Amino acid sequence: MKSGFLHSIYEKLIKARGSPHEKSLGFGIGVCLGILPGMGPIAALFTSALFRANKATALAGSLITNTWLSIVTFGLAAGIGCLITGENSSTIREGWQKLTAEFTVSQLFKFLASSIAITVIIGYIVIGLLAGILSYAASFILFKSLTKKSQSDRLP
Repeated sequence: MKSGFLHSIYEKLIKARGSPHEKSLGFGIGVCLGILPGMGPIAALFTSALFRANKATALAGSLITNTWLSIVTFGLAAGIGCLITGENSSTIREGWQKLTAEFTVSQLFKFLASSIAITVIIGYIVIGLLAGILSYAASFILFKSLTKKSQSDRLP
């Protein structure tokens, strides 16, 4: 059943309206915003509308990367953020351990207002932008080749 569901989504994305650029731009925007914690489908739809990109591919990109990938990339985001800001990685680790050990809403707000959170957010932005650009490029090649194939299939 899942393969039928995934095939159906694939078909809808391939047949979505728009040029390869519009579809790829939407997908890249979705991937970028899906990686950033707290962003996701709504931000991807809104941003893709602003850039006149394909909303269906933006939603797909966002859903593919939303939440699970931002959890996986936390360490990488912290590391990149430390490199950019000069923050000590042990400070990030200690702040995260304190938050998870003594989790309260007030601790969460303190964490979000700290330089630790800013450092990690900067790392996520870098990862999101890189992933979005790479996703745009890869999906552009895919959509361009599928458009050519579709056009050649229609020829008598």
